[in-house]
Amino acid sequence: MSQKGGSYLSAQPGFLNSGRRPQPPQSWLVRWWREEITNPNKFWGNVAVGWSVAFFGLGVIFMRKAGWLLAPVF
Repeated sequence: MSQKGGSYLSAQPGFLNSGRRPQPPQSWLVRWWREEITNPNKFWGNVAVGWSVAFFGLGVIFMRKAGWLLAPVF
């Protein structure tokens, strides 16, 4: 019974006591941030969305502060 590979009951070193512990499951927010926001494949799409939101916000601020220049009150 002393085969070179051993029996199926003899575990290999590190099988039951491996040095790495499994990582805890990540929350949906962390997984979404990693897959959608910081993903290099989606960089230019994220830049386009960022510019669009910034341009819209600046337009709203401009219309609130100086909208009377474009649409005078009669």
